[in-house]
Formats: sequence, structure tokens, C-alpha cells
Amino acid sequence: ASFPAKRTDRSAKRPGERYLLDIKGPMDVPSLSGAQYYLLITDEYSRHTKVFFLCNRSELSAIWKRFQANSERQLNSKIQYVHLDGAGENTPHELLTYIKDLGIEVELTVTNTPEQNSIVERTIQTIQHLGNPALRQSGQAKAFWPFAMRHAVCAFNYAPHSSLGGQSPHERHFGSKPAIHRLRIFGAPATVRINKGTGNLDDGAEFGINLGLADSRHAYIVYIPDRNVFIETCHLTMDETFVAPVHADRVNKLKIRTFERTQPFDPVVSMWE
Repeated sequence: ASFPAKRTDRSAKRPGERYLLDIKGPMDVPSLSGAQYYLLITDEYSRHTKVFFLCNRSELSAIWKRFQANSERQLNSKIQYVHLDGAGENTPHELLTYIKDLGIEVELTVTNTPEQNSIVERTIQTIQHLGNPALRQSGQAKAFWPFAMRHAVCAFNYAPHSSLGGQSPHERHFGSKPAIHRLRIFGAPATVRINKGTGNLDDGAEFGINLGLADSRHAYIVYIPDRNVFIETCHLTMDETFVAPVHADRVNKLKIRTFERTQPFDPVVSMWE
């Protein structure tokens, strides 16, 4: 008889007990910040998922340390198990040593056996099927793919999940219903208020494109084509009756982006749900 592909004796009994990790990439086009991979970390109990963007696989260890500290503080519970891809290039030796030294049990999949990591593999497919059409429909350049994937993860966490009896991953993970009314159509055109530097006869607003919720969840990330910048703002009005394409020719010529934000914003690492 063949060896069972999936163990059932270690199913998580609470949020934050067992996490499943997988990396997707390299992508066809690097992001504006040079990211070529994205990492999904899925909680087995709640299916709640977070996404991180990497320029190279060596950044995995630093991202996991940050995620672990945030998860254990947020849930007030220690991580017991971590399930990783058994392929050597996806699992740095430094990360394995760090996790084992903390007493966390590491589970590695057998090479070419994706069914042993089926939960996060299915999640990746779902995120791809949500993010890719959103990016195409918005008419934005392919370099915007991290924003689309991040928006897809947010929608995934907020939507009811069949394996959770109709609960959303967010509700199962945190015990409260998500503020789903904050989700808006990805790529929707917006009228953004200009808060400073305007004279009496200057425009008080400018055109922008919605790229999803900001980290704080109290603002939106908006691309301003005329100034070639990203801003985070809650002072805007969106038109979700149609989606206007971004000026792709400007995006392709632009090599350096500027970010306007009161706190540091790293689009490669800091894209949390």
C-alpha cells in the first residue's frame, strides 16, 4: 500500500498552532520593487493567509521571523508546527535551524508530492485565479502584480470558506467578522483629495487608481498616474461602475517610484492582509 499523502493526527485545534508555507515564482515580470516571488503563509485551523513578496528566496528567514513574532503576540499563543516545502531551494538551512532551535516541529513535504501540502497549494491556485483576472481587468501593467495578489488574499480571507462551515478565514482566526465593506474593486478609478500645496485657484483633487487596502486598513493604496507616485489616503471617492486602464506607457518607462506615507512603506515585505 502507498504511504498516506496527508497526516490527520496533527490537525490544528486552534489558530496559530500550525502554519503551512509555500513560495510561488519566479514571476514572469518583476514588481516595481524588484520582487520576483511571493510567499503564502496559511494557518491550517482557520485557513487565514498572509502574503509576502521576495526579491530572492534568501529573504524567507527574515520574513518568517517577523511573521512569527507578530503571530505569537497577536494570538498570545506559541506556534507548534511549521509545514514547509521539502525542496532544498525553498527551505534555507538557516530557517530550519532557527525553527528547530525554538522547539517548533518542522514537517517537510516529499519532493514532487504537492498533495502533502494540499491546503496551501489550493490556496495559491485560488489567489492566482482571483489576482490574475483582477490585474487584467484593471488594465494595469504586469509589474503591479503584488498589489493584485495582495488584494486577492484580502478577498480570500474575508469570503466564506466551504471547509469552515461558511465562516470566513478572518472570522475563524480572530473571532470577529471582517469589515468587508472596505473592500473595493481593484483598479477602480478614484477622485483623490489634495491635502496640501494648493492655491485658491488650483485643483482640489486628482485622478487616482485603487490598488487595495493599506496595511493599516484605514486607508487605500492609490496610484496617481500624473505624478507617478503611490499614496495612502482615505480622502477619496471611487467610481466602481467601470474600471479605467492605467497609463501603461508611463509605468514601463518609470524606473524609480516614490511613496508618500507618514510611516515607512516597503512594498516588497510589508504587504499584510
